[in-house]
Amino acid sequence: MRTRRALPLGLVAAVLWLLPGPAHAVEMLSLSDVTCGGFAVTGSGLPGDTRLVLAVGQHVSSRPVRSVPVRTDATGNLRATVELSLAGFDEVTVAVLDRADGRTLVIGNHQFASACPPGVPRPSPAAGTLARTGGITRHQLGLLLVGLGLLGAGLLAAATTAYRGSHARGTHAGG
Repeated sequence: MRTRRALPLGLVAAVLWLLPGPAHAVEMLSLSDVTCGGFAVTGSGLPGDTRLVLAVGQHVSSRPVRSVPVRTDATGNLRATVELSLAGFDEVTVAVLDRADGRTLVIGNHQFASACPPGVPRPSPAAGTLARTGGITRHQLGLLLVGLGLLGAGLLAAATTAYRGSHARGTHAGG
């Protein structure tokens, strides 16, 4: 008799265990527009309408070089722009900390292809424009002129050696 009662109770417990719990937004943090002069941070799934701190460091295990106070909106979204010289950084890490207890909520990072040069940070590119890389160098101009000269010589050689179609008189049909 005990087995008959245990089986339905076990099934009910298994079904209750498999039911989803309350919906929980996944915390997400992304860095965009990252240059040696700063970056933009976007986050979601954070506590709504809460004061937080962005701790910016060179690596996950390094001490923060700057702390930036931020606030999430009512839905738990975060948007912030951080202007900071990242000279010498080969990676930048941002941790979102709860301002009340210092607990880390989420971490994001960006790795540079090469370390940011010391001195003048690169300015943030304007939205919708390409970065200006400078004018043409003397070496590039020389290569361009050589390439154009070779192209012209090839066209001239093709024009002078092209088949012109010489026919002997009277070989045409009806001629």
